[in-house]
Amino acid sequence: MRSLLPLLTSFASGEVGLRIKNAKRQAVMMSIVAFFVLIAVAFGLIALEVYLARIYGNLGACLLIAIVSLVVGLVVLMASKFMQAKARRRALRRRQENNAMFSAAAVSFLPYLLRSRATMLLGVPLAAAIGYMLMGRGGSSNDDGGR
Repeated sequence: MRSLLPLLTSFASGEVGLRIKNAKRQAVMMSIVAFFVLIAVAFGLIALEVYLARIYGNLGACLLIAIVSLVVGLVVLMASKFMQAKARRRALRRRQENNAMFSAAAVSFLPYLLRSRATMLLGVPLAAAIGYMLMGRGGSSNDDGGR
């Protein structure tokens, strides 16, 4: 077993190093792709402005592109806020379920603590302190970042 442990740790560290190397390479490739996509979007907007300028004039084309961009940005912002609220509600529900599970576990463990005097003297205050900490963590905390 002792000879197997260094082998396993070297394998795990090599695997982690390989994954980090792949993640770095992937990040560089995605940043290059993002750069060229931004260039394509910029030239697409320039071409759109030239086309719309023939129809609505320069000022009208610029205003039309600005208004459409603003509307798209606001729609994306609203969708983001909706998804954040949904994730916040899901996390709150998960915390409430965990608190209920911990409470049930504590209540079911209580008879074992009360069997002997020594465990009652040490275990009950310890269980009460742990329960208080758990209830304090999931209780009335403000999860919306102070808003």
